[in-house]
Amino acid sequence: MKAEHWYQAQRVHYDHRPHRHLLPGSGSFYAENIVDKLWRALGTDAQSHGIELGCGAGRFTLPLLARCARLEAVDLSSGQLDRLGAALRETGVEPGRCILHELNAEEGTGALPADRYDFLVGVFLLHHLHNPTAALARWLPVLRPGGRVAFLEPNRLNPLFLFQIACCADMTWREERRLYQHGPRSLLAMLTRAGFVHCRVQRAGFFPPQVLNRFPQALEFEHRLEQWRWLNPVLPFLMVTAERAAP
Repeated sequence: MKAEHWYQAQRVHYDHRPHRHLLPGSGSFYAENIVDKLWRALGTDAQSHGIELGCGAGRFTLPLLARCARLEAVDLSSGQLDRLGAALRETGVEPGRCILHELNAEEGTGALPADRYDFLVGVFLLHHLHNPTAALARWLPVLRPGGRVAFLEPNRLNPLFLFQIACCADMTWREERRLYQHGPRSLLAMLTRAGFVHCRVQRAGFFPPQVLNRFPQALEFEHRLEQWRWLNPVLPFLMVTAERAAP
């Protein structure tokens, strides 16, 4: 499928379906857990200014805002950005702390300046891009030298994602099938070819949102399971990190 057709299908999919499982919520312990993993991997601080690619309706945006000073939230779906804007107003986020950008991440960075941002993150984003390497190369220059990136992707060896696609009314195989194209080696290769350095990948997670949101105490057990070497290959998340080379 050509890139323009691919992204048009993505816009229609995210503009015209409710995607209730992607909506932000103060009780989403699952989203908080994911953002906490990304934040620890980034190693940045509360004064940082960053970018979230593929922010959607803000499921992970609000937890990110609780950890950083400012955030640029980027998505190609106007419908999802409208939902995020409403969530920001409802939760009382100060104007200017989170700026929304309707952009196709592969086509360009809009008016965002170069050499400015401390971090770049994306959750379940890369497999939705037609050419993720090209997109990453476009976004590299907006980071300051030494700025870091962290992306969380599904682990294609974990069977729960196939079950989720089959059972979730707002998910379709057409939009999600590319998650099976990316493994640890291909993710590292993407970042390396895009010009990032110090690229690494680790597996993380265990429990789905239906468990963690109802039983937050399961997180301690999840941390133990993440350390089991024989279980590591099928943990649900691949977290890839890298940075822009310093001069």
